[in-house]
Amino acid sequence: MKDLNIIIIDHKTDGQKAKDVFLEINSHSTVYLADNDVEAWSLLDGDTKLNPLPKIIIVDVNKKEVNGMVLLDKIRNHPLLKSLLVFVLSDSDTNKEEALKFNIAGYINKPLDTESSVEVYSKLNEYLSIIEFPRDNQI
Repeated sequence: MKDLNIIIIDHKTDGQKAKDVFLEINSHSTVYLADNDVEAWSLLDGDTKLNPLPKIIIVDVNKKEVNGMVLLDKIRNHPLLKSLLVFVLSDSDTNKEEALKFNIAGYINKPLDTESSVEVYSKLNEYLSIIEFPRDNQI
């Protein structure tokens, strides 16, 4: 299994559930949680910037607390963050077309129960385990 470095941006309950499921599938990963776009940006390019930076971002764009479209725009316009692998997770297709314009890696329907979560994150883990990432993603 590949060690993956991930940020999940979602409200606390769903974010923690996703983190727990993902770590159950791949315990070698490091998963950070951000409750909203402001916390996420701080982890990416702010006061609490992670080192090394995660190569994978999973963001729920349809939560009131998360201004996902603004975050996607900031990531895609940042010279060193624009190549991050971003997946949009949502329980609604409300912002699907807009999110796809940001060259996201994929739009995932948010799993509603634990069984579905395990299936979704298992498939995502399989995909992430077979692709190669740049060795260094430091800023």
